[in-house]
Parts: sequence; C-alpha cells; structure tokens
Amino acid sequence: MERDLAASPDRVYAAYADVTVRRRWFRMPGDRSRASHELDFRVGGHEAASGVFAPTGDAEERLEYRSTFWDLAAGARIVFGYSFTLDGVRRWSSLVTVELSALPAGGGTRLRHTEQYAFLAYTDDGAQDLAHLKGSTNLPTERPGGRPRHDSVTLPHARRAAKIVETFFFVVIPCRGSSTRLT
Repeated sequence: MERDLAASPDRVYAAYADVTVRRRWFRMPGDRSRASHELDFRVGGHEAASGVFAPTGDAEERLEYRSTFWDLAAGARIVFGYSFTLDGVRRWSSLVTVELSALPAGGGTRLRHTEQYAFLAYTDDGAQDLAHLKGSTNLPTERPGGRPRHDSVTLPHARRAAKIVETFFFVVIPCRGSSTRLT
C-alpha cells in the first residue's frame, strides 16, 4: 500500500515512535478500561497491546498483540514483526516494512506499507480471521454522530491519514496442514 501524506517524513515517523501519538491511532477494540498498551520504540524494543472485545455483543474475545522492532531509521524506515493472539491461541504472525520518503519540494511524505501474514491457526472457514485482519487495519474516520476524528493522528488531514490503515497489501500464507482457503 502506498499513500502520499501532507506531513514530513520525520513527523510521520514520530506518529509511530511517540507513545502519546501512537495511542491515538493504534488501539485494541473494546472497553478501554480493560485494555493495555506499551511501546518501547527502539531496535530490539517491543510494542504490546491487549484488550477484551465482544464483536457480537455476547461472547467476549481476549485479544493480544506483541511486536518486536528489528530495524529503525528515523524518518525513513520501520521494520517489525508481530503476532496476534485470540483467546490464548496465536492466530497469525506478520512481517511489516514501513518506508517513508520525502515528496519533491517539501510536499510531504510517500508512505509505503508492506505486510506479509502467515496464518497459524484458523477459526472454522477462516472468515473470522479475515474479519480480525480487516478490523485491525481500519481506523474510524468519524466519531459517533458523524463528527470528524481529527485527533486520530496528529498529521494534517487526519481523515486522509486514517485511510492509510484501511487498505494494506495483504500476502496471506496458509500454513501446512490447513485445508482452509482464504481469498
């Protein structure tokens, strides 16, 4: 996925690196009082988040995200891997590369986000797993009542910036022993 943003590469990088800013656009769904988030943004550092979510309003799901940062180049590149666990079962792992490059004449930043998923355990036909992936890459651009979410990220044009996470390039790798096909 590639997007042009109206902020400098350093400012976009800071949206990943600064825990206060990151918490505005990276969070687990569900009750915030039952969620946790920590960020140690350095090579070898990690990010961890957990929460409880009831997508149908009935049964609760326990979500856990854990990542490790492997390469960081300020204003230019972020490489990390993460795993997602649902109700104590690791469902997928992912390798993510975020590349930032300045647009001509100080016109902002080109952000390129590449993500490769390996599904480790499926739920039934895999549809729920795809819903979790899509949910994890979809930031709301409006608050309840239709008011714009200008605080989603501290970049100009927050609505456009929020679109970054709506259309990732997915490479799905079913693991051996699984007969589930995902499209």
